[in-house]
This record gives sequence, C-alpha cells and structure tokens, in this order.
Amino acid sequence: ISRCGYSWCTNQVSPLSLCGAVGALSLFFYPNISIAMYVFWKFIEGFFLSYCEKLVIPYGDVILYALSTGYVAWNAVIEPQTLRESYWKFLVGLTGNKIELLNRRLFDIFGYNSSKKFPNFVPKLDPRFISFNDILSIIHHD
Repeated sequence: ISRCGYSWCTNQVSPLSLCGAVGALSLFFYPNISIAMYVFWKFIEGFFLSYCEKLVIPYGDVILYALSTGYVAWNAVIEPQTLRESYWKFLVGLTGNKIELLNRRLFDIFGYNSSKKFPNFVPKLDPRFISFNDILSIIHHD
C-alpha cells in the first residue's frame, strides 16, 4: 500500500526502504503477527526472486518453495503448538491423521516442547523396531 501510495503521489518508483519503514511503523500502531509474518515472507520472496531474475540463483523459485515447505514441515513436527489450529487441522487431514502419531517426546530432550500439544500421547511401539533410547524417553518423560 505504501509503495502504491508513494508512486501515485510522486509519479516515481518508491524506494523499498521507505516502504519498509512505513510498514514497520504501521505494525507498531496495529500489531498483528499474521500480517507481520505475511509481510516478512513476501519480502523474502521478493528479495529472493529479484536475484533469480538476474540469474544469480538458478531455479530460485524451486529453492524458495522447498525451503518454505520444509520450514512449515519442521514447525508441524517439532513445534506443532505454534501453528494456528485451522492450519493444524488442514495438515492432519492432509496426512490422514498420521502427523498426530509422531513420537514428539524424543525431541523434548533437545529443549523443544514438541509434546506440549499432546501431553498424554504415548505411542504404541513394536519392541522389534525400537532402540533402548526410545524406551528411556517414554519411561523418564516428565
């Protein structure tokens, strides 16, 4: 909006730093994490794709898609409590409820609160396919 407004008023292409400053100032008055994250990722996308157009990064759109998809997958596995409930339900439906069956307690020992969303979940493990560490993580979980 700030870029279009600047261009309309001055008949010039706006400097991106000015538009970024106006956007940051507006978030100060109306803090909204969804809008902030959307603007942040759009900035990353625009910055990344501008380098792709200059052929600095070949197949940049594919790389950007892979990185953003990987980031969402990482959040869904490691920190599912950070996702919006509607998006979580979308991922559950997309995976056929398989994403809820991950043994997230294994990640808790690394400092993540991965099992926070599923505090009472205990996986049904086949003893033929587990290691001693898996058993210890289930027994000694707080």
